[in-house]
Amino acid sequence: MMILNSTFDKIINSRFLGSSVLQYTVFLTYLLGGILLGRLLYFFLKKYARRVTAKTKSTIDDMIVDLIEEPLVAIVVVIGFYFGYHQLHLPSKVYNFFTHTTNSLFTIAIAWFVISLVDRVLSGYKRSSYLEEKNELYDHVLPLSRKIIRFTLILVTAIIIVNNFGYNVTSLVASLGIGGLAVALAAQEVLKNIFGGVTIITDRPFKLGDYVSINDFEGTIEEIGLRSIRLKTYEGYYVTMPNHLITETSIKNYNRYKVTRLIFTIGLTYGMTDRQIITAKKLVEEALNQTKRVVKNTYEIEFINFNDFSLDLYIACDVACNIPPLRRKVRDSINMKIKQTFDKEGIEIAFPTQTVEWKRSN
Repeated sequence: MMILNSTFDKIINSRFLGSSVLQYTVFLTYLLGGILLGRLLYFFLKKYARRVTAKTKSTIDDMIVDLIEEPLVAIVVVIGFYFGYHQLHLPSKVYNFFTHTTNSLFTIAIAWFVISLVDRVLSGYKRSSYLEEKNELYDHVLPLSRKIIRFTLILVTAIIIVNNFGYNVTSLVASLGIGGLAVALAAQEVLKNIFGGVTIITDRPFKLGDYVSINDFEGTIEEIGLRSIRLKTYEGYYVTMPNHLITETSIKNYNRYKVTRLIFTIGLTYGMTDRQIITAKKLVEEALNQTKRVVKNTYEIEFINFNDFSLDLYIACDVACNIPPLRRKVRDSINMKIKQTFDKEGIEIAFPTQTVEWKRSN
C-alpha cells in the first residue's frame, strides 16, 4: 500500500513544463467544470427560462433570454479556463498568451451579444407599421445598415483583440484609414449612387409600380436599388438609370393623383359665324358629357385666340385616369365624338391655309 501511495505521490507531483500533474488535473477540472456548467446553464435557459418568458405578455424578456444564452455560456467556459490556468506555474510568455486569449474571448462574447442585439433591433423594424407602409425602406436601407453595423462591430472587435495581444493598433488604424480613403476615392461614383438611392427611398418621389417620366424616358418603375433604378418603358424596353442622376433631375409621377387635367385646343376656320362658334362649344360640351372617365362639371370651353390659320377653342376637363396610355384613350374618344358632331353640323376644323391676292398694275 505504501508503495502504491509513494508511486501515486510521485506521479501527481511530477512536473512538466514547470507545473505538476496535480496542477494540470486541477486546471482540467476547472476547464471541464466550466464546460459542464455552461451546458447546464444552456439547458436551463432553453428548458425553463423560455417557458417562464413565454407566459409573459412582453416579448422583451424572450428576446433577452434568446440573446444572452449562447454568449453567457461562452463566458462561463472562459471563466473556467481563467481560473484553471491560474493554478499552473507557467512561463511568463505562456501566461501572457493565456491572459491575452482570455481577454480576447471575453471581448468576442460581449461583441457576439452586441451584434446579435443590434441585428435583432433592426430586424424588429420590419414589423413596425411605419415600414409596412414604406416597405422599400426596409428592403434596401435596413439590410445595408445591418451589414455596415455588423462589419464595423466585427472590425472594432478585431482591433481590440489585436491590441490585447500587444500589437500597435495606431499604425493599423492609420493604414486602414489611408486604405479606406483610397477605396472611397476609387468608388466615388458608387458612393454617389448609394447616397442617391437612400435619398430616393426616403423622399419617395415614386414607388414600385408607379408610371413616371424621367430624363425623356417614360414607363413603370420595376426596381429600386441602392445603385440604380430600373424602368420598363411603354414599348417594353428596360432602362437602367444611376441614382445620382435621378436626384439631379425633374421627375413626373403620373400615379400621384387619380384625377388629372386634360387640356387641348381645337382650331375652327375663319369662315365660322358667331352662332357656329357657340354651337361648336355646345357640341364639345356634349362630347365631354358622353365620354367615360371625364369628370362632369369640370369643363373649360373658351374661344381664346385668333391664330394665323384658325379660331382657337381652349378645352380643359378633369379625367379619372393618370397614366398617359389611358389619357390617350380618353382623348381619342373625345376627338371622335367632336369630329362626328362637327361633320353633322357643317363646322369645319381649320388647317394651315394661305390666301394670295393678285393685283394688276395699270
